[in-house]
Amino acid sequence: MIDPEAARAAGTLLRQAAEARRDAIVAFCQALVRIPSPPGSEGRAAECVLSAMHELGFDEAQADTWGNVVGVVAAGPDRRADAAVLLDAH
Repeated sequence: MIDPEAARAAGTLLRQAAEARRDAIVAFCQALVRIPSPPGSEGRAAECVLSAMHELGFDEAQADTWGNVVGVVAAGPDRRADAAVLLDAH
């Protein structure tokens, strides 16, 4: 079961981190949406996301055979093990 207080705290931290990086996030999103990626031809967009994950220091970042990009930031001494974010974009 999710602890509501932990969820609120994680949400606050996520919002603060996103606001601190607002310009970089907007620039990345603008670059990503400029990449043509019609159904069946999403490879360049996937590579863009995968590259960004590597640059950001994700513990794991890979594309599967279907072209889905999966990134993991593992829990550690300075990270909350009970806070997780899943982004699924189509």
